[in-house]
This record gives sequence, C-alpha cells and structure tokens, in this order.
Amino acid sequence: MQLQNIEDFEKEQAEKDASRDKEAPAKSLPKQKKQRVIDVNAIAAEAKALEEIGRINWIGKLNEYRAIKPLKDGLTFDSVEASQNPVRFKTIVTIKESDQTFGEDVSFSVKKESKHYAAKKAIDWLIMNKFMPSDGTVKFPKPLLPHVPISKENKPPTFASQIPDLCARLGFDCPKYEINKSAPHVESLYDGYAHFNGDPRIEGRVGECKNVYGKHKCKETIAEEVLTFLKNIEKHRSEMYQAEDKKRKRGFDETTHGTVPTQATEGMKREKPAKPTAADFFDKSTE
Repeated sequence: MQLQNIEDFEKEQAEKDASRDKEAPAKSLPKQKKQRVIDVNAIAAEAKALEEIGRINWIGKLNEYRAIKPLKDGLTFDSVEASQNPVRFKTIVTIKESDQTFGEDVSFSVKKESKHYAAKKAIDWLIMNKFMPSDGTVKFPKPLLPHVPISKENKPPTFASQIPDLCARLGFDCPKYEINKSAPHVESLYDGYAHFNGDPRIEGRVGECKNVYGKHKCKETIAEEVLTFLKNIEKHRSEMYQAEDKKRKRGFDETTHGTVPTQATEGMKREKPAKPTAADFFDKSTE
C-alpha cells in the first residue's frame, strides 16, 4: 500500500473543495423589506385639502367650463407618483388662461382626489381673475333685457283668426276643421282639411294636408289654404262688381250724350225768329 504525504493530501483536499464551490450555486441572502416611511406632514396636508374639496365634482365643473369656452390645448391633467412607499399621487393642472400650474403642492393617497384638488385650485384662480362667476357657475349670466309685454295688438294674427270676418263679408258660414292622427301609433303627426258644412257654393274639402307635426300647426296649415281660397273669391267678386259698374256708367253716359244735343237743338229752333216776308214790309209801308 502506498502512503501519501500529509502535505500532498491537504493540497488535494483543498483543490476538491474549491472545485465544489465553483459548481454549487451561490445561495442568495433574503431581501430585506423596505420600511414604510410615514410622512406626517403630507398626511396632514391631505386631510386639510380633502375638507377644502368637499363633495363637489371639481373635475366635471372645470371640464364644463372648458367646453363652454373651448381653447386649443386649453386644459390638461397630469398625474404623477409623489412617493413610492407608500404610493402617493399629485396631479398638475394647466389651463390656457394662466401661466401657473395647479395642484402640485399636496400629495394624496388616491389619484382621483389629487385631480379634484388640482381642478379646484384652477377654478379658484379663474374666479379670482374674473373668468368665472363667484357663485360657482361656469359662465356669467346674460344681461337681462327690459321686459316688454307683447300686447294683443302687436301680436301677429293667426290664419285661423282672420277667417271669421272674411266669411261674414262673403256671406259664408265659418268652416269646420277635421283633424285626425296620421296613424294610430303616431302621436305627433296629423292629417286634416276644412269644409263649409255642405254649402253648395263650395264643394268638397279645402286646405287638405297630411303628416303635419303638431295639431295646432296642422290647423294653421289648413287655415292658410282656406284664407287664400276665400281671398280669391273676394277678389273675383270685386272684379265682377267693378266691371258691372263700368258697364253701367258707360250706358248712362251714352244715353245722356244722345238726348242733350237733341233737346238743345229743339230749343234753338223755338227761339230762332222767323224770316220777314214781303207782306210784312208791305203792311209797314202802307201804315
């Protein structure tokens, strides 16, 4: 049996140990958890800001203002993480009306609350600089104009209101309006017409219309046609009366011009002295 030198043995064991260390994976040490850092000042500032925000929807109010007064790139919301452990958020609002930014001075544990806070700060600036009214509405009310009551005299007459007087002048009874729904399942569309209760001088329907939106509008549409129809009758009658009047005057003038010269001639004949005869001269000479 061959005996090994002790030094050689120790050297050989050292080499084997080194070889095993290279082959074996290094054991990782367990990671230490980062300790949560509580920022007392940030929490206190958040509590105060939440009281200031209240239950008002500041995000919606600011968006409504921007919708009423639109500007290109007029409103932006940028939310960022203010810290990692615990996570806190800040929202920075920019508006076109100001070079300032709003909301970066307070961090919040909830991102939406940071947006409400930034929106409120922007609205406070808009109110202070007269871009928004102080009562919280998003736009200033229009100036009130003096109220001028509309009298019945100034109110334009409807077509239907003009028909009774015209019918009275023409000797007609007022028409009757027949208005019905265009279809049973349709609530706002109407068909209609007017008739003169069987007056033989006016046959059939007048002003018939279909699918008119609104019952009142339907009646006015019919009445407009009836009014035009009656005015045409009135115009036709007027023209007939004028023609008859002219004819009557022309006949009177012809009769007058024919008799006056005749009567004048006869009068002249009666008044003209007779020519003297020889006998007249003879009688005067003998006397």
